[in-house]
Amino acid sequence: MKKFSVLFIIFLLPSLSLANMQISGKIIGADGKVPALAHVHLINFQGNFQQPFQTVTVGKDGQFNLQVSEQGLYRLFVTAVNHEHTTIPLILDAETNDVEIDIQLASLEYKKQFDLVQILGDWNKFGFNDAEEMQKQADGTFIIEREISADTITYQLIGLTEALRSVNGTQADYYVYDGGGDYRSVIKAKPGVVKIIFDPRKLLRIKEKDLPKVVLGKKNTQLKKLWEIDLSVQKQREAFQAAVAEYQKTHEDMKDFKYDWSEAVTLLKSKMSDEKDIVVRQFAAIQLGQLIPYRAEIDSATKLAILELLPPNSVMWAASPRLPLMLQQDEEKNQQFLKALFDENPDRTVQAIALAYLTMIAQHEGDEEAFKNYYEKLNNEYADVREIQFDLKQLDPNKRIMVGKPVPDFEVTLLDGQEKVSNKSLLGKFYLMDFWAVWCGPCVGEMGHLHAAYEKFKNNNFVLLSLSLDRTPEDIAKFRQEKWKMPWLHAFLNNEDNKEVIETFEVMAIPKAVFVGPDGMILATEGDLRGENLELILAKHLKYTR
Repeated sequence: MKKFSVLFIIFLLPSLSLANMQISGKIIGADGKVPALAHVHLINFQGNFQQPFQTVTVGKDGQFNLQVSEQGLYRLFVTAVNHEHTTIPLILDAETNDVEIDIQLASLEYKKQFDLVQILGDWNKFGFNDAEEMQKQADGTFIIEREISADTITYQLIGLTEALRSVNGTQADYYVYDGGGDYRSVIKAKPGVVKIIFDPRKLLRIKEKDLPKVVLGKKNTQLKKLWEIDLSVQKQREAFQAAVAEYQKTHEDMKDFKYDWSEAVTLLKSKMSDEKDIVVRQFAAIQLGQLIPYRAEIDSATKLAILELLPPNSVMWAASPRLPLMLQQDEEKNQQFLKALFDENPDRTVQAIALAYLTMIAQHEGDEEAFKNYYEKLNNEYADVREIQFDLKQLDPNKRIMVGKPVPDFEVTLLDGQEKVSNKSLLGKFYLMDFWAVWCGPCVGEMGHLHAAYEKFKNNNFVLLSLSLDRTPEDIAKFRQEKWKMPWLHAFLNNEDNKEVIETFEVMAIPKAVFVGPDGMILATEGDLRGENLELILAKHLKYTR
């Protein structure tokens, strides 16, 4: 591999203005026609499509035009009725020409056949948990009737795609965007009973391996290279997710799962070393680093090469602000790099995340003065940054769920009966509260450790209580029957009786574990109770007897 030298070359800052750069082009569907409704959204580089900087509706001729006034890292997020959304990376500075881009989208990937189709709509505020089953007819269509008092009814369907996703149906007078990448069907009707029909024969099913297709203008060669790299990595990630789903059908956990990332790694490493354009090289480096959470094998020398190619003042870190922690193996150098990111990087989100990590490190090391100073600065100067809202809540010195604090009052109704358990009924016992869901990969990954710990300590005044955030109790029952038995106490939180526990225990992400002592005091939380740490913590407080 070619040796990498340290390059202190950065892009112009995102705060600098552009002379209203034009981004224009045409959007067509998989069938070559303009979709019934399509939008082009300008979003941040991390892909936050729910809070776009700008959205334009594609014209009836497929044309769109938007203007960008600030330099920086962006993505175009393109959505259309009956089509998969796609994203295109944009790195805009004073040297970038107006962007000309034509895009042909891929059609939605529907299931081959439909056994269960559910509907949700304006009558239930599009709540997934309240979706109703449509009735399958002999001709293969699905029907449901609803009574309305308005002159329109708006709905989406679940069960058309392999992914848990709500998309537009086949019956519609027009469509509206749902704000999340998909569309809702709208039917004009008179007040009274309305029959909604889903007809699989009317779906747009076009299998074309070369879609989506993006054609950039002759003056946008750099963006073309970025798109080609991005598309290649996107396809590899999709293949990875498909492999994970297939593996989970026949395995209890993911500990032995492997995926061959060598093709993507080889491509990105070659782009890092061989491309003349520094922007393309840095983009390839960021993309390579982002494969680490997907279990790509990247050697330490390559990780260091990424850090050398992307110095702390590089705006490219805005593409993946949390990546530095995955690259630097030396703790002291890691802190130095985080401090440099905070001091030198021009992107405010990068600064905020670097400061959040420094605050966590100070807390973990017990440096109370540094923790206090870092946290105050984080809370006073960066509290508006969306990407650190979780960190702020986790680091809040006044939060309820902390070691040394009493467990909050709670009461839940158990599954498999109407028995209730609470912090009062569990007094005198050691108990582990495990917040989880069957759809949560890391939660499932903890199952082996939970079962081992339960078997070892179940006769030692120890109770394990799993608290599920799944859609339905049936999801839990199926998981316990087919995957892991989980022979302990269970409660379902997505109902009126139990859902307040989610807020009480400040559950912002799962898995989340809380270990409580006989006196009701919290003994351990979060990462200290994951993996091999779980048995170590339990053994510290519980005597093991067969």
